[in-house]
Amino acid sequence: MAVRPKTLDRRAEILQAARAVFAEKGLEAAKISEIVARAGVAQGTFYLYFPSKTSLVEALASEAYGAILDSLKAASVGKATYAERLEAMIRAAFAAGRGFDDVNAILQMGVALVERPADWQRYLEPFDQFLTEFVRQGMAAGELEPSLNPERTARLLFLTVNAAIDECFTFHPEQDPEMFVLETVGFVQRALLKR
Repeated sequence: MAVRPKTLDRRAEILQAARAVFAEKGLEAAKISEIVARAGVAQGTFYLYFPSKTSLVEALASEAYGAILDSLKAASVGKATYAERLEAMIRAAFAAGRGFDDVNAILQMGVALVERPADWQRYLEPFDQFLTEFVRQGMAAGELEPSLNPERTARLLFLTVNAAIDECFTFHPEQDPEMFVLETVGFVQRALLKR
């Protein structure tokens, strides 16, 4: 039987513990001592992986945004029309976002935590690249409005869906997520699809 390296396990354990503590207490009230106690590691072990609480939030952002981007890429394959691809991707984004609803508000605050807010852009660049190409493909196929700017449209698409996910899981968790999905799909399709 293969044994996983302890370092990967410890880092994952610390991230999981941090998610739990952040979800219970919020970012400001959460203490590193509580996170390490929950993870069952020494405080020195925490600092081997994360130099600060901010770096921990950045690691959570990297994990969450990576999972969401992977979901978008997988969902965009094999659909007949651009409208179907858009819907599939929005549904995938909501499903992946639901997996991080416990720390979604903290991830949204991440940009305020980093020393230089422009550094947070590194988490969004892969989305910009993927969605810009996605928009260009739709324009080339004649399914999207020809007057769109692919780069700006890609960023607006990301921001719109991200805000809808936030609204759904952070601010209105008592409401039916399917309603948020349907309204987001309709809004985005009306904005982008060629009439």
